[in-house]
Amino acid sequence: MDNKQKKLEDLIKRQYYVILMKKNGSFYLHIPELSLIVEDKDLNKAHEKLENEKEAYFRKAVEMNLEDEIELPSDLGGAKVKKSLLSTFEPFFIKLCAVFIVGFILLSLTAAIARYVSYEIKDIPYEVINKINGMSEDDIQQKRLLLRNTFKKVKPFIEEFKTAFPESSSKKDH
Repeated sequence: MDNKQKKLEDLIKRQYYVILMKKNGSFYLHIPELSLIVEDKDLNKAHEKLENEKEAYFRKAVEMNLEDEIELPSDLGGAKVKKSLLSTFEPFFIKLCAVFIVGFILLSLTAAIARYVSYEIKDIPYEVINKINGMSEDDIQQKRLLLRNTFKKVKPFIEEFKTAFPESSSKKDH
């Protein structure tokens, strides 16, 4: 086997990135690094044509001692696919991260507010009891009278609620 034949076989063995497109019932196969494009209605025939074109291209280059000028296959094709996929999903991931960040902030704020409210509310019953215990009997009687008068004024509103929810008031009666 001569040197040119060995170079040709080495070039043919290389795997190039192939772009496949289908338009108007025909398959188009394209190797960007070699600027080769073939077309056929049958995908297998199109692939065979591409392999034949690639071999003819390499054969001509080796005959003319231009094999060093041939662009070798790169991982660029895979990088193009990866970049394309990443660029397709990039807005999704950005939105997903934003939702997680906003959710985490809202969850933290909700927990902080709940802790604050529970801390503030827990002392209210003690404060009320301490105030009642510190009142004189006359003050307590005045507050009871004030409460009775307030309930008398509020009673019509309570009756309105009872008519708005007849089932709940009838259940209590039975």
